[in-house]
Amino acid sequence: ARRVARVGHRLVRRGRVVIIDLFAGPGGWSTGLNMIGRAETVGIEWDKAACDTARAAGHERMQADIAELDPFTIGGTDVEGIIASPPCQGFSMAGKGKGREDSARLIAAVGDFAHGDPRATLHATMTDDRSLLALEPLRWVLDLEPEWTTWEQVPAVLPLWEACAEVLRADGYDVWTGLVQAETLGVPQTRKRAILRARRGVLEPLPDHAARVTIGDVLPHWPAGSELRHLRGAGMIARFGPRRGRTTDQQSMTVTSKARSWELLTHGLPARQISIAEASLLQTFPANYPWTGSRSAQFRQLGDAVPPLMAAHILASVGAGELSL
Repeated sequence: ARRVARVGHRLVRRGRVVIIDLFAGPGGWSTGLNMIGRAETVGIEWDKAACDTARAAGHERMQADIAELDPFTIGGTDVEGIIASPPCQGFSMAGKGKGREDSARLIAAVGDFAHGDPRATLHATMTDDRSLLALEPLRWVLDLEPEWTTWEQVPAVLPLWEACAEVLRADGYDVWTGLVQAETLGVPQTRKRAILRARRGVLEPLPDHAARVTIGDVLPHWPAGSELRHLRGAGMIARFGPRRGRTTDQQSMTVTSKARSWELLTHGLPARQISIAEASLLQTFPANYPWTGSRSAQFRQLGDAVPPLMAAHILASVGAGELSL
């Protein structure tokens, strides 16, 4: 009923197969698509710095607020896949987490998206405006009915993904939801994320495990036994002591925007901060990825992005392409 009601709003782009990347950021999913021999044809992102970075890397970007867009004017009728990593600050355990207070309201409203657009009513009840963005992927998938879709968020959003999965199954998708550890997919960091994968047809399983990759594997110029550590000021060290880090024979901590303050400790050498090129390799981007903006802006973009290698494995599992390593 929802799709029939909106058919008059479509801009038909016959002959053009479209992969839409919602909240596309600087190019984590885009680089993952490249790894399986594909490229997105519409990447949408509101942050200018992230758009600048993505374009410098050769990825198409439309700078826009996804919540204000009509999916039919973007995708037409030829949408193959929809990718989404909506903002996670509201749900993240690292932030204020107001989005977790909104979780029950969002879960209760999931079924309403199959029949219309309840966002206006929901907006008035949210404690964190960003929380509602977590349901944008469902709106776009129900409108455009792609062959496959995959979503990524912090673990706290998993119950919402599970509720969305029931709506997608009713719409004819084979759906899997769960928590995925990036290090099991060959990423050299410990990183846990909630994932939703759906396809019209049978989903392939994600790999049970990949070869364990360490800091030293991707940063071989670091002397063996060097330690990567969160930077603490003198006052914090005096009060709590130095924060424990990870050595080169381990995987790194989760790469976030705070990685800009990580320091490398090597016996007999002065401590130094990690470079954006080194952090890129830990996130499985190329070392020469063209990050734009200040150091803080670059690390914010890097930390917000899905690791491309993780993205590539997930995309391959929904039939978007084949990963050859």
